[in-house]
Amino acid sequence: MASGSHKSVSKSGRSLERWWDVVEIVEEDGNRYRVRWAGSDPKTGKPWPLDWIPNTHCSPDLIRDWDKKKGAQFLQLRHLDTLTYGTIQGKRRI
Repeated sequence: MASGSHKSVSKSGRSLERWWDVVEIVEEDGNRYRVRWAGSDPKTGKPWPLDWIPNTHCSPDLIRDWDKKKGAQFLQLRHLDTLTYGTIQGKRRI
């Protein structure tokens, strides 16, 4: 699994130059990515919850890994679709 970074930005829009480790992007919605944070909450010992962040706050490496993952998922779904429907075509139920 690839890893990347997320940059924190203050409400005024000024960069705080503070980067947080992200394990991966798991979902995309317009101009946001849902990310899996690295590490765990020291109070609970559980992984940090998934979070939506602006896509402009993600490192180029993290986005590149996400684009590769999306491409692989598309090819896998296309292959499964061919296996499911491609083998049924041409057969009739009597």
